[in-house]
Order: sequence, then C-alpha cells, then structure tokens
Amino acid sequence: MTKPQPLQNIITNLANVPRLIKYYIKNTYDFPNSCRFGFLLSLIESIFICIFYYLSIYLVDTLHIDIPTTGIIISCYGIGAIFGGIIGGRLSDFTSPGVICTISLFIQAVSYFVFTIVASPILLMLNVFILGIASYSFITANHLFVLDECRDDENQRLKAISILSMISNLGLGLSAIVLGSLLSIGFHLVFLITSVFVFSLAAASTYYEIILKKPTHQSFVVHQSQHHEDSPDATKRYDTSVMIMALLCVFFIGMVVTQSSVTYVLYIKEMFPAYGIQAVTILFTINSFIVVLASTILCDFIKDYNKLIMLGIGAFLIGIGMTILIISHLFVIAIFACIVNTVGEIIFFAVSQLLCYQSGGKGRKGTSLGLYRAVYASSRALGPTAGSLIYYKTSGDMLWIICGALGTIALISCTLLNSWKTNRHINLIENISAI
Repeated sequence: MTKPQPLQNIITNLANVPRLIKYYIKNTYDFPNSCRFGFLLSLIESIFICIFYYLSIYLVDTLHIDIPTTGIIISCYGIGAIFGGIIGGRLSDFTSPGVICTISLFIQAVSYFVFTIVASPILLMLNVFILGIASYSFITANHLFVLDECRDDENQRLKAISILSMISNLGLGLSAIVLGSLLSIGFHLVFLITSVFVFSLAAASTYYEIILKKPTHQSFVVHQSQHHEDSPDATKRYDTSVMIMALLCVFFIGMVVTQSSVTYVLYIKEMFPAYGIQAVTILFTINSFIVVLASTILCDFIKDYNKLIMLGIGAFLIGIGMTILIISHLFVIAIFACIVNTVGEIIFFAVSQLLCYQSGGKGRKGTSLGLYRAVYASSRALGPTAGSLIYYKTSGDMLWIICGALGTIALISCTLLNSWKTNRHINLIENISAI
C-alpha cells in the first residue's frame, strides 16, 4: 500500500484554486451592466447602513435613554420594515424599481442625518420607523430592479438572488471593519458620514436612472405594460397555491432563522463555556464565509431541480441544523450543524424569493416581492420573542425540536403540493388527449 503524500495533495488542491476562482467569477459576473449596478448599490448600502445595529449603544450610552424605551425605539424599525416591503414593491409596479431605489436612498440619508440633531424618544421612534420603511423599500425595489434586468432566464434570476444575498453578508463583514475604525470619533460624526455616503449613493442612482438608462427607456416601459409578457418565463405561471406555500414557509422558517440573534447565542455559550463568546464568533464567521463563497455555486447546482421541492429541502436543512444542536456535546458537531443550517438558508431564501417573484402576474411582481419582504420582516419581529418564551419556559432542546419539526412539516407540505400539482397537470393532459 502506498503512503499518502500530503504535500502533493496540497499542491494539487492549490492548482485547482485558479480554476475555482474563474468558475466563481463567471457565475457571479455573467450579468448585464444594469444588474452589476444593482449589485454595487446593494453592497455599498449594506456597508454603511449597518451603523443601525449599533444604535442601541448610542441610545443608552450617549443619549442615556433607558433600556425599555430603547427596545421600543428599535422595534419601530421592524414595524417600518413590514410596511416598507409592501410600499416599495407596490410603488415599483406603478413607476419603476430604479426610481423607488433612488427615493429610498435619499430618505435613508435624511434619516441618518436626523440622528445627529434629534434626542427626543418620540422623534427617534418616528425617525427609526421611517428608516425601516426606506431600508426595506430599497431592498425590495433593488431586488426587483436586478431581477427585471436579468435575461428572461429563471436560472440567471436564481443566481442574481444568491449574489444579492452574498453581497449583503459581505457588506455586513466589511461594515464591522469600517465601523470598528470610525466609532472612536463619536456616533454623531459616524451618522453624518453615513448620511453623506448614502446621499452620494442616491445621487449615483439618480444619474444612472436619468442619464445612463435613458437610451433604453423604451425597453424599460415593458415593466409597466407587458412586464416580460412575451418572454419564455411568462409561460411558467405559478398559481396562487405556490405563492401561499412560499410565504407560509418564509414566515415560520423565518422565525427559526431569527433564533440566531437571541436563543442560539445563549445556547452556544451555555454548551461551550470554555470557548465563551468566541464559540459564537466562530460559528457566525463560518456562516458568513459559506454564504459569501458558496451561494452562487450552490444555486447553480440546484438550478435544474424542482423549485418547490428545493424550497422544502432548504427549510428542512434549516430546521434539522437547529435540531442537531441537541447532540452537540462536541464543538465540531455545532460546526457541522452550522454548515447544514447555512446551506439550508442559501437554498431556502434564494428559491422562496424566486417563487414569489414568478408568482406575480403582469405588473404585480413588485407587489409579490414586497409581500415576501413584509412576511419575512414579520417573522423577524415575532421570532425572537416566541423563541425566547419557549427557551425559558421549557428548554433549548425543546426549542430546537420545534425548529426541526417546522422544517420537516415544510418539506412534507411542499412535496404534497408538488405531487398534487403534478397529478392535476397529468389529468389535464389526459382529458385534453381524450377530447
């Protein structure tokens, strides 16, 4: 038996790195320039708006607002996000996603500037509420803008959604570096800098919408009149049952995903006290790296599979990833659970957004995406509270069992719906043949 040659294996793997990078770039940037502009908007916006996640520190330490009031102020963002998804999507159907992106960015810039001059809790609640509307209105409109600008190709739209998710996570990572070096100068200056950059982003969006896109304006009217009515995708009509299933899964699985912000952190710290907060940091880092590096590759892998079944599989992986935590007596098991969960998130959120987009009829795709955003925002608002109650009233293990059950129910439900739709289609063909 020949002995293994680790050095040779390492050299072989390194030799494959350029090929992997080439494959990744090809799948990431094989889009029209307009889509790339939407990707760039998403990246820069996600970097600078992450100052919001430090807002609670600003309210308590700088403005000396009590913690209960701070919680109410922060919750106003979630309420605004629910309305923002619906408003952004609906307005995009009436005008254009690019216009709504621009307006949303201008409102965000003003809102961040307001933080530098307002200290009243009531006014802060109103400002945070408006910021939530503007943020989710931008996300909805920008997603719609990118998807509309894709070629009439379901697979490319699936890639586009995965790239937008990857860019958002990359922006979060970069924001930690940017804000880590800026917060030492004070929150007011950071809010002001954020406002200036977001305003510049809005100006760039305005320039693109008015100047650069002007030659193709006539083709863009399709969004309002035909909305790809003559495209190959138009023949792939998803009935209401698919959209309802996708939104139900988004709501309940979204509640599972939001456990990572509260109960998941507490459970990991309790299970691995020797690691302390580093255990959570390691797992979150693994999650971010997988999303950034594997999103487009994974979505390219599932592109030819039944999307409804993929929705169920993604939900199942998210749920089972949480359930594995019950047996995570070793940290390596927690890492494995994190990987399973992250793969499920990539599949689930990419496919669910694609199904909602395709379910929208002529001139209603923005409304469909907005409804998706509103439902997901609702699950993010309710998930931490529901999970915390179960965690403290029963145990963490019971919470993870419930998460696994929700994922399993989602998979079974999607499979049954797909089977019903397939049988109905076969019966319809047989009846037509009989005639």
